[in-house]
Amino acid sequence: MSTTAEFQRIVVSEFDFLIREFGCTIERNVNYGREAYIVFKGKDLTVTVNYELGGEPWVKVKSSGDAKEVSLIRALHKSGIEMRVAADQSLKGLIEKQADLLRTWLMIGAK
Repeated sequence: MSTTAEFQRIVVSEFDFLIREFGCTIERNVNYGREAYIVFKGKDLTVTVNYELGGEPWVKVKSSGDAKEVSLIRALHKSGIEMRVAADQSLKGLIEKQADLLRTWLMIGAK
């Protein structure tokens, strides 16, 4: 079984491109035992990656022009990008896929 500490370690590694390429910093890195989340904050972007034991990680995004945070799935859909993730992937695989999809969304202009 995956742990919230494992989630945090994987997210910091896989979402590192937000720091290197988009000038974000880790604003919060919180672990409540069964639940954890990490917030990456930049000048024009906020990304929150959440996880609860027994579930799948999920990502929320907010660009400077957005009134509120939306799920990465919704942001991808609005941009015409389909998100397909195999249900049997490991926690690391799921996080890697979401990081790749987020990078794709950001590269096409985060519409």
